[in-house]
Amino acid sequence: GAISIAIDPQNTNVIYVGTQWDGLVLKTIDGGASWVTTGLAASGSLIDALCIGPGGQVYASVRFRGFYSSADGGATWHKEFLPDTVDTVFDFVFRQATIYVATEDGIYVKDPNGLWFQFDQGLSNNYFVAIRLDPRLQNVYVGVRKLDGTHGGMFVRKLVAP
Repeated sequence: GAISIAIDPQNTNVIYVGTQWDGLVLKTIDGGASWVTTGLAASGSLIDALCIGPGGQVYASVRFRGFYSSADGGATWHKEFLPDTVDTVFDFVFRQATIYVATEDGIYVKDPNGLWFQFDQGLSNNYFVAIRLDPRLQNVYVGVRKLDGTHGGMFVRKLVAP
């Protein structure tokens, strides 16, 4: 089944869908009349999140396998080099050319120069599953859950300069 969707803001006929268990990213350029498989396939995994970022670059999170980007509409994919402790990116958002990702190992930010740094110092939980920016782009909100899956909450943190 389809568990993640990204629609190109420049051309709404271009849609990407991420699947569960067979870990495919599918693409349509005609609003869903026909579909093709992109170059990302992660059998036995899930495509947790998809997004089209600045410049039309496509991003996909593959559970337990990493975070990938494609600059050519999904034909080829490149693994983003987060710290080795990060297996899964659960959610991510953009603020211009800066990416904020919520992972099972913390919140990470990729700046416009392509450098990753951790953004959750001082927070009492490191299992972040959801992330959003406020409309004024002043705060980042992150949803958390404990590793046992029974407790959670939300943190709010001021954004760093882009």
